[in-house]
Amino acid sequence: MIEKANLTKLVKNYPTNDSHKERILEFLIKNKDFWTKNNKSGQITASCWVVNKERTKALMTHHKKLNRWLQIGGHLETEDHFIVDACLRELKEESGLTRFRLLQDSIFDLDVHHIPESKKGVPAHVHYDIRMLFEADEEEAINFDKEESNEMVWMNFKDINQLKDESIVRMAIKSI
Repeated sequence: MIEKANLTKLVKNYPTNDSHKERILEFLIKNKDFWTKNNKSGQITASCWVVNKERTKALMTHHKKLNRWLQIGGHLETEDHFIVDACLRELKEESGLTRFRLLQDSIFDLDVHHIPESKKGVPAHVHYDIRMLFEADEEEAINFDKEESNEMVWMNFKDINQLKDESIVRMAIKSI
């Protein structure tokens, strides 16, 4: 399980002071159960912003439940000792890729966003998302998890800008 103190330190070291950072730190302070789905108000989640070697594309998944294009990511699991462990696990599970590398040990981006109630009745909640930066070989075949995604593609940054999703566009701009 991820230690709260290590995670809090990682977030505190994120160089940008913004509302996402403040809200994540506040959530960590107020919630002992900060990572499991048992916390009905929200959870810390781990995401992977995966770019190609040329920094012209990002690996995007069309999320089945949310019906929108997103980066790879998900919930923390008991076996995850660090946020990067959760990212590595999610990246392998969701994309099937094996040829990738972490580009920086520090947080790439933070985001806090609302998740609507699911069709299965999971109540609406908040994801306090910690995002790490990876590079992958876009020539490797993608074998995406069809339970999670409708599609997974390498998307040009100019096409990502057309998604009009502030959080995703922000990461694309930071990648260049």
